[in-house]
Amino acid sequence: MRVAIFVKLMKDANTGLALLPAARHIRLLLSSSAIALLVLLSYGVVGTLLLGDIAPDGVYLTEKRDFSTVVRSLLVLLDCSTFDQWHLVMHACFDGAACRSSTTATCGHTYTAVIFFVFFVVIQSLVAGQLLFATIVVAFAVPLFGDVVVPFIELRRAWHVGVGGGKSACDFDTFLALLPRFPASLTEGICSKNTSEAELIAFLSSLRLPLDEHARVRYEDVIRSFAYRTYSIVLTEEHNDWRARDRLSGLTAGAYYRQLLLRRCCEHMSRLARATVDGMRPLSTEASVASPSHDGAGDHDVFRLNDDGLLILKGALPIPRSNISTPFPARAAEVARLSPLRSREDQS
Repeated sequence: MRVAIFVKLMKDANTGLALLPAARHIRLLLSSSAIALLVLLSYGVVGTLLLGDIAPDGVYLTEKRDFSTVVRSLLVLLDCSTFDQWHLVMHACFDGAACRSSTTATCGHTYTAVIFFVFFVVIQSLVAGQLLFATIVVAFAVPLFGDVVVPFIELRRAWHVGVGGGKSACDFDTFLALLPRFPASLTEGICSKNTSEAELIAFLSSLRLPLDEHARVRYEDVIRSFAYRTYSIVLTEEHNDWRARDRLSGLTAGAYYRQLLLRRCCEHMSRLARATVDGMRPLSTEASVASPSHDGAGDHDVFRLNDDGLLILKGALPIPRSNISTPFPARAAEVARLSPLRSREDQS
């Protein structure tokens, strides 16, 4: 019965769901396991002291399966804890059992063997073993509702409050506003004040949340995305692949959020450029009340005022005052040689 319950429990949950309760209830599992191991080790030492000199009978006690050492005693007791012929091993330790050290003496003790094996079966198998099994069932089965189901119930409640109970989709901005209301076990606190835009992009990309043709987020896709990201569970619709819209549109929540950030950045740069151009229009050297100051104390500190009273970009080279460029050395020698000829031609 215990094996059937355990196998059914493992079949109903995948590896991620099975390890999640174990990680959250590790102390409870370690405590019950330590109790069972302590009882087994104690009986192994006591069995070696009481029954270690009993010679093997060749059937239930052999040369490799006896109480001569603590390790062999533990192996025999592990076999007895499964109720596998433990009473026959007990009978092999009754009065009349031969001794290992002397062939003429007997080392078996009936009352000692009965008390030892009966108490071991009761304490180890019926108390410590059942306690360990009950701990496993409680740790893996009972918290499954609180660890897995309750966060999605809270997500549904937040959707009903933020979007509406009768609406199955919302726009992307509304979805971003709903993220802080979702359970922290699903969002991993990604919507805190210290979260950067890069971290939010990475989180949305890991959701693989598809958007419809109107750039809206569907409630069913939100549930499937969080289930896939948190527990690696793929929830599919009947007669419909929930990734089909994502493959057709090629737009997910992460990609759409990157486009929004890029668009906002471009709009901000455009407004900044227009404000800068408006500030550059009065080119007079006199300071205007409406125009911003460009002497290095502006908001962005991009322009500077040159000697001629013109606004130029900081770091730009000064405009040469003469249009005659400086020739190279070889060209300068040729010009000096041809200069007298040109002067005589001009005089003539």
